[in-house]
Amino acid sequence: MFFSHIRVLFTPFLLSFILFNFLACSSVQKEETDREPLTIGFATWPGFDLIYYAQEKGIFEKNKLKIKLIHYPDQATATKALENLEIDAVMTSIWDALNMQGGHDFDIILSTNVSKGADGIVAIKEITSIQELKGKKVSAQSSSVNELILLEALNLYKMQIDDVQTLNMTNEDALAQLFHKQIQAAVLWEPLLSLAKKEIGGNILFTTKELNSLVIDIVLVQSNSINTRAKDWHKFMLSWFELMQSLKKEPTEVFSVVANKLQERSFAKSYAGLQAGTLRLNQKMFLDKRLNHALEQIKPYLPPSGNPAHLHINHDFVEASIQQFEAGH
Repeated sequence: MFFSHIRVLFTPFLLSFILFNFLACSSVQKEETDREPLTIGFATWPGFDLIYYAQEKGIFEKNKLKIKLIHYPDQATATKALENLEIDAVMTSIWDALNMQGGHDFDIILSTNVSKGADGIVAIKEITSIQELKGKKVSAQSSSVNELILLEALNLYKMQIDDVQTLNMTNEDALAQLFHKQIQAAVLWEPLLSLAKKEIGGNILFTTKELNSLVIDIVLVQSNSINTRAKDWHKFMLSWFELMQSLKKEPTEVFSVVANKLQERSFAKSYAGLQAGTLRLNQKMFLDKRLNHALEQIKPYLPPSGNPAHLHINHDFVEASIQQFEAGH
């Protein structure tokens, strides 16, 4: 009788407990399913375009992450979209990030690549060295990483920015101006760098392979998004590191998938000028603080700014993501 009464009293409680947990779990699953996708903006660039492989091969889906990739016509427009809080994150360079305005808070959580020859300066055939650019017209799109590439090249050869006539124009316009010899040199990146050399029969005077370049590309995220959707951003990091594993194990397949997506047969050649954003590179950038040093080196080059964005290198988040990836792989 005693146990019988206990069973009668306990059963409704147990049923209520089970029902509560079922509804709670269902609510969590529904919340995860109904979440808006993370929106990530980027412009065409081999180090960024590689993300298409993760999308095409279902890496994000496998990690239960919803991602919306938004392609912009150029890097300035992509970075501006994050500056205006229109997207959650942007793939950009640290130079572009440091030029952002508006006073909003952003976190750097990943280095996608470092330029090792994919950026450079091409000139008409009559000019064969950086020193010969003195007094000549050189295109470098303002408030973009092109400026940093030009500054690195001039500094390497003991020249100043005032030694050349700098013109603000897009890469595509620069290619046209070079062809008609209205300018003598242009700062470009692949695949336009090699294309320009071929089209004008010119010379590549400098590439980022010649030094330990500050042309470092990153993923920059709204700080609010990191705070409210940390779990999703950790999934993004795991997906990226999986992508890097695929690149190491099966580079031909990765390049083929992305090339087909872009309809660009020379993608593998363009990517060859980059140091990939592997787990090891990100350990160096975030845990060994190379990124901190790079930011300090770049700041003296920056123009005066009235209301700059606030950038935070999120070492703790990156370290946790690396540990999580290593524990599961």
